Amino acid sequence: IDLNKLNEVIYDIEGLVEDEHENPFVYAACLTEEVGELSEAILVEDGYKEHKTLKEPAVNEAVDCVITALATYFSIGGDRDELADILELKVNKWKQNTMGQRSGKGLHW
Repeated sequence: IDLNKLNEVIYDIEGLVEDEHENPFVYAACLTEEVGELSEAILVEDGYKEHKTLKEPAVNEAVDCVITALATYFSIGGDRDELADILELKVNKWKQNTMGQRSGKGLHW
């Protein structure tokens, strides 16, 4: 992974949010929409909605969710410098909650 490129993209998302001055609820609503599009893409790709055709594959829709989640994060005052620390904290929490619990019964975090 090119960390410089990733940092630039995050910086761009933060700048776009600052330029738009949008209400955080708008970003949250957009995130909900993106999650719905991701869910539908997964259903289509897994064969549950054979009659549907996709505009974009599920991996692209997942990236849309990441972008919109970051936009939401910045719109509610999230700080780019703290982002890595918060991500690390949350991933470690996920790791602790899933250790030994991979039973096929869903995520435990």
